[in-house]
Amino acid sequence: MSVKIPVNKRLNIHLIGSGGTGGYALACLCRLLAGGDHTIHVYDGDRVETKNLKRQNFRVEDLDLNKAQVLCDRYAKEIFGCPKLIPHPDYLTGKEDLLAEILTSLETGESLIILLAVDNIATRRMVNDLVENDLLGLGIPVIALDSGNDNQGGQVILYANAPVTHQEPMGQPEQGMLPTMLQYFPELDKIVDDNPGLVMNCADNAESEPQAMMANVRNGELLALITNRLLEAGSVPGNLWRSDILTGNTRCTFTGFYHKEESSNG
Repeated sequence: MSVKIPVNKRLNIHLIGSGGTGGYALACLCRLLAGGDHTIHVYDGDRVETKNLKRQNFRVEDLDLNKAQVLCDRYAKEIFGCPKLIPHPDYLTGKEDLLAEILTSLETGESLIILLAVDNIATRRMVNDLVENDLLGLGIPVIALDSGNDNQGGQVILYANAPVTHQEPMGQPEQGMLPTMLQYFPELDKIVDDNPGLVMNCADNAESEPQAMMANVRNGELLALITNRLLEAGSVPGNLWRSDILTGNTRCTFTGFYHKEESSNG
């Protein structure tokens, strides 16, 4: 089984969130993509707080500094051949700012990849709308990876704003649209929250549910591994990865293509 989404050899990555999941994703991305001609934009308006030192990828000396800036500065210095890192130390409160950054930074021959590592639905809706409407309308192909977790595990879902090819072993190739996180898990779309986060955000939740921290780590690894696999092979085994933190298992499956008339994942 495979989902084929060929990408160019140069990546223009926009990582939304550099906290619990995004911080670990960035560390892995910088090492996996070292030596290549890639650019990673990192967006986060948060500053490092004491509670972040327990579960996120920060140090005591980072306290009160912007998360995106801290991590970009660190890996640019520590990793030989690190991709070009561009921090954006502001909250994304509207899609216009992100669209402007993408349009001004995207160069000919680069593949655009958006990685979502956020703890709120409002930002997820905004990025989904940007991918499926604005960028599609401009004729800009996008590959997106969206991550989410709870105290038992997590999931990463792959989608794009153009049809992809899926093929089962010994089967015929089929083309269709992959569902977004909100399309595959429609119950999430019923949540009403405000950008940039929920009332209880991931850092607060991890204080009472330590497994959530490990789900963040695993999701960060997956965001980087899937991105690198697409770069190297132009295909992945499926489009949905589910991790069970207590057993350590991660399963990759194909959800099926999304049709707008569908109202559930059943």
